[in-house]
Formats: sequence, C-alpha cells, structure tokens
Amino acid sequence: MVHKFAIEQGALIEQLPEFIQSHFNMVIDVKADGPCGYHVVAHSLGRGEELEFYSKEYTFSNIHQTLGSIYPTPSEPVGTKHWMSMPSMVEAIANAFESPVFFFSPNLFSIMLPSLLSAQSNSRNIYCISTKYTPFCVLNDEPYEFPAPRYLKNWEKSATKEALGWAQLYSPNFQKAHD
Repeated sequence: MVHKFAIEQGALIEQLPEFIQSHFNMVIDVKADGPCGYHVVAHSLGRGEELEFYSKEYTFSNIHQTLGSIYPTPSEPVGTKHWMSMPSMVEAIANAFESPVFFFSPNLFSIMLPSLLSAQSNSRNIYCISTKYTPFCVLNDEPYEFPAPRYLKNWEKSATKEALGWAQLYSPNFQKAHD
C-alpha cells in the first residue's frame, strides 16, 4: 500500500542533489513498515506492491518463507533486524531483479549495476531514497537521460564477463555527471 505523507512530491525531490532534480517527475512514497524496501523494488519494476509478483517472476528458494519472516503482522511492525538496509542491500537487489539500483541519501549518491548477468537495454531502473521524512521513495524518469555517479571500481573485479556490458550501457549517464 502506498503511504500518503503530508509532504508534497516537490519537497522530496528537493532533497536530492540539485543536478539530478530535474530528471525526476514523480515520487511514490511507500509506508515505512519493515518490508518497505520490497515495496520500493516492486514499484520500480512497475509491479505495484504485490507479493504475488515476487513468487511468480523470480525463483528464490522458499520465497514465501523469506517474505514471511520480514512481513509484519497486521498489528505490529517487525524489528529493524528484518529491514532491507541501504546501501548494504543494493548489490543483492541489482542482481536479484536484474536492474541497476540508484541509491540516494543526504550523504550518499551511488549506483550498483548487476554483476552476474548481461546488460539489458530494456531493464527498469530501481531508485531508492532515504530522507529525513521517509526511508524509501521510488522515482520514475526516462532511462539513460540523467547524470549518474560512476559505479565502484570493485564492481568490475566482481562482475562476470557478460555483466561488464552494463558499464557501457550507462556510460552516457556517467559522462553527464562529469560534464
């Protein structure tokens, strides 16, 4: 369920680095309820927040058990040990959902490209935002039309040969960030 905050979308976008603000046109605020990180991923991939999406589209072993361990009961949220912590989960999300992940916070702006599979020009980007108002937001934009920070140097060392194409696919974005 999308959580409605009393904060306008413009106020959330204004918390991003100035050079990237004009590239985003929409914010989807998810309820900060423990599994909010999964809601962010589902929205970014255009699937809403449906649990069914995860079980149909991806073949994680025992996904229902995994999600069951983090989903709160209707009466209380889960403890922080079950939360999808950012930016530590960025690589897992990028590889699991075969999509680049962009993480923004007041102190950090980073990108994680999938390191286990070949580049796909039709992939959807996942945007995770951490602000003082809400842990995560999803932003939609036109792919490949925004400046992006360069990926970490260690990414190339851990990426498979096929995955190195992601760097080429996003090279115009990296260049825009340096212009």
